[in-house]
Amino acid sequence: MELKGISKAFKAPVINDLSASFNRGLNIITGPNGCGKTTLLKIISGHMLPDKGEVLVSPENVSALFTNPCFYPQLTVIENLEFFLALSGKSSKSRIENAVRMSGLDNLDLNKKTETLSSGNLVKAGLARLYAQDSGIFVIDEVLSSLDEESFNAALRILSNSSKEKIIIIVSHQKERYRGENAVFWKMAEGKILNEN
Repeated sequence: MELKGISKAFKAPVINDLSASFNRGLNIITGPNGCGKTTLLKIISGHMLPDKGEVLVSPENVSALFTNPCFYPQLTVIENLEFFLALSGKSSKSRIENAVRMSGLDNLDLNKKTETLSSGNLVKAGLARLYAQDSGIFVIDEVLSSLDEESFNAALRILSNSSKEKIIIIVSHQKERYRGENAVFWKMAEGKILNEN
């Protein structure tokens, strides 16, 4: 996946003529608050258009998990999963069951309305949707830190294994937690991104 000359400004420039290529594997983006990491993920996933430049990937091939996972609060977890997968044309009972198992969600939580979930279980529901969509590219904002240590390690094992076949891009302030996973580390600052490997 390639980004070519991406720029984005709000009141001031956030991303400035950024170009980068992400290969299959685990890609970890770090950087100070407000440097444009989340904006970059939104552009990659098609949730936001750049002012200039192009993203050489189809948004249909990208699944995203942001800090506040988008769910309908009055629907249960399982109803949300069924709805979003039906929209993408990927709905199947076995796909959802497998994704829920991978996410670590307790079966008792499946019939709870998402508005009642703890922040950690809401992230697990978001991971279940990500796994079920099974796109070629996963982009994940700083959300895994909401998980307890056991759940974080379980999610990381699955994502690391999935990265053998997919491009996975994770924004994190906790770089040290990803060492030993054959990850590629990127540093974002002043609207640019630099490969640190």
